[in-house]
Amino acid sequence: MKKIASPSKDYKMYLGDDSMKKIYILVFSFIISSLILSNQYSSLAKAEEIEGEFSLLTYNVAGLWDPVSSSNPAKNTILISPKLNNYDIVLVQEDFNYHSDLIEKVDHPYLSSHSGTMGFGDGLNRFSIFLFIDFKREDWDDCNGVFDAANDCLTPKGFSFARHEISDGVFVDIYNLHADAGGSQDDKNVRKKNFQQLLSKIDQWSEGNAVIVTGDFNSKYKAEGEVRQFADAGFSDAWADFENGGIIPGIGESGDRIDKIIYRSGESLQLSVKDYAVPNEDFLDSNGKELSDHQPVSAIFEYHAEEPVEQLTLIASIASNGEPQPGQKHRSSNNFSTVNIPSGTEKLYWEIVNNSNADTISFRVKEDISLWTDPIIFNFLKNGSYTSVVKNDSIYISDPTSTGGNSFTVNVYAVE
Repeated sequence: MKKIASPSKDYKMYLGDDSMKKIYILVFSFIISSLILSNQYSSLAKAEEIEGEFSLLTYNVAGLWDPVSSSNPAKNTILISPKLNNYDIVLVQEDFNYHSDLIEKVDHPYLSSHSGTMGFGDGLNRFSIFLFIDFKREDWDDCNGVFDAANDCLTPKGFSFARHEISDGVFVDIYNLHADAGGSQDDKNVRKKNFQQLLSKIDQWSEGNAVIVTGDFNSKYKAEGEVRQFADAGFSDAWADFENGGIIPGIGESGDRIDKIIYRSGESLQLSVKDYAVPNEDFLDSNGKELSDHQPVSAIFEYHAEEPVEQLTLIASIASNGEPQPGQKHRSSNNFSTVNIPSGTEKLYWEIVNNSNADTISFRVKEDISLWTDPIIFNFLKNGSYTSVVKNDSIYISDPTSTGGNSFTVNVYAVE
């Protein structure tokens, strides 16, 4: 429910001289008033149920420089690319030296930026049919091995985070990781610290939210104190739910793989696994050989949410041209501010009005910086988009599309 009407209302009662008539009118008015107020209050408390599903793939694509890769990424990466379109959200690891090949035939509209080649980037990227916000990367605090022990310290391994809007106003936090490799005791100790670091960030960034953690864990449940930390923290495993009766293997037991999809529900969003697969047969070359030294892992999630009643407060309303202003390449509006927002604001809601194409228009929000390139604050916003809270007094609308050449107005609401 987007907007909340005030339950207060004035009721006028016109009374005659007849006392019985007065009583009837008073009683009737009281009943009608009570019914109206009762309906209004019930609408405030009512929440809309939202259900749906989405598919997710995690895949270590072995994109190291070809001479040192145990696969053949110079040839295989371009073959992987179109196969990723079968999934709504794709999380990849080791996307280093052949990133342009990997995204060459990808149709997903939302892609993370490449962090760099082997030795410079973390190899973690994501492609999504859903808008995601608050994307960030973090390196592990600890690693083991430079010229030995799987050479983990030669590149900045770690994890990435983003909040995906899987339905209007419904978000799931998704983490993509690549943990320290190797089987030595030092490697095991470092992996324990890797997972502790990530769990600490989940507590910090995703309190109360539905969370999916996926990637190359380089760890199985049989190892004490490693990936089992997630099960101890209340996470479920898609493989265990779908193929192992919901049971996480005990210490010393096998059955799972190092490439995992684990998850937990949130306070207002329930997640469950509809399907789990290792679609390896879909990722083979013409000779039947695997396209990576890892096998892909996929899941289909079902979700159920009750959209909470939201209190919206208008904090900005800005008129925009349907195209860049004269003399401008991108800017289509004057500056506006989102600084004055109510305390307790959790996110921003963007509404487009005063244009017949309001539901198809998209635009960017940029920050006005003197003597420098204006950075993009928000990308691909549409009517009904939600974003994180940004307090800024020098932002503007840019790069509008599908406006029909006509002006439009953007209203920005603080959501409590």
